[in-house]
Amino acid sequence: MKLNRKNKILVTAGVAALLIFPLYELCFMLFHTHAPVPDPAGMTQKDAVKYMASKEFASLPESEQERYMKSLRKDKNGPPVPFNNDLSQEERAAVFKNTRKLMQKEMQERMKSFFAMDKAAQDKFLDNMVKEMEERRKSGTAGGPGGGPPPGGPGGAGPSKAMIQNMLENTDSTTRAQMMEFRTRMEQRMTQPK
Repeated sequence: MKLNRKNKILVTAGVAALLIFPLYELCFMLFHTHAPVPDPAGMTQKDAVKYMASKEFASLPESEQERYMKSLRKDKNGPPVPFNNDLSQEERAAVFKNTRKLMQKEMQERMKSFFAMDKAAQDKFLDNMVKEMEERRKSGTAGGPGGGPPPGGPGGAGPSKAMIQNMLENTDSTTRAQMMEFRTRMEQRMTQPK
């Protein structure tokens, strides 16, 4: 089959486009930079959390998102995202959407490490966690009675029940079962006399 000059030009242009487009994509991925990530230490807690609701945060690489999120944590057993501020429901939903994958990853890691401990170490871990929760409640930095509004309520301090339900539904069955066991064990430790 002989190609006339017009068809040769079309075929050459098509092949060139097929070669150039992936090269452009590769260059874009390699050299595209995002806006600098703000330092949460120089921001109010509300603004630092609000940034996680932004499109800029959503477009960051996962490693940058994880680093930013960890920099907000006040204590190692506290919530991964400090929701105890006055973000709107839409902002809380955006924060949850932008951090859900990271929170699920952290939840899986926590459950895996907790259940790798022996029973005595698990009990000690739970007791420390209960103690820290009690201290946050007394100081007024935790949601719920004595510590501000309950999560998901009007002006609530945390993700809504629907957001939590969505996260649980998108969590693997092993982690879900571990979380249920963890919660049961935590409640038992909370009700045991000291």
